[in-house]
Amino acid sequence: PAVDPTDDDPLTFTDWIVNPAYDDGTANGWILTSENRTNMGYQNNNVYTDEATLDQFAEVWGNGFALGDSFIRQTILYLPEGTYKLEADAIAAHDVETTGMYLFAYEGDATNISELTMDDFKNVSSMSTKANMPKHFALIFKKESADTDLTIGAMTKETNSNWLAVDNFALTYYGKNSHLDPSGIIEVNNAEVLRSNVIFNLAGQRINSLQKGINIVGGKKVFVK
Repeated sequence: PAVDPTDDDPLTFTDWIVNPAYDDGTANGWILTSENRTNMGYQNNNVYTDEATLDQFAEVWGNGFALGDSFIRQTILYLPEGTYKLEADAIAAHDVETTGMYLFAYEGDATNISELTMDDFKNVSSMSTKANMPKHFALIFKKESADTDLTIGAMTKETNSNWLAVDNFALTYYGKNSHLDPSGIIEVNNAEVLRSNVIFNLAGQRINSLQKGINIVGGKKVFVK
């Protein structure tokens, strides 16, 4: 970039994303894959809440059954190294509490991305919504090298959900010297303060209480000593 961005004055990199809001009436620029689905592609239904809106979006949907492993993804070339924020409006839904759905950014060769395990995904943020009730999700991450590809999007891994829909992707660049926490990890010593939240492990499975190590609470990674 000609101007060096900062945490207080970042650069908008959404233009690097092809068709970020599906405004051309297609899912062009995106790769959609799913192990198990009824429909997969572009939709123009209007689904909204006070927090988020899906009016032209990409979806993977199963008629009454879980999706299995699915991806709505796009690979971006030549992005500079540094700290980024990826955002999207999404529905990640099932009749019960959703597990195994994520906003993600993967650095490296994504040719065999469907074969990767959750341990291979360094930058993920858990997503969960009610049906027809989209929410806004964000993920802060660090790209380590300007020479690697970056694949962004939404995915399901061992999910119980039957509907993944995304719209309004945005990408913000904070530069090489950002002080934002790229891991998104909050370190806590007192587990009591988080008991009222829904908690997941890194596999996207709901758990009853915080465990030692990394947990996902409210879409954020929480580390418990």
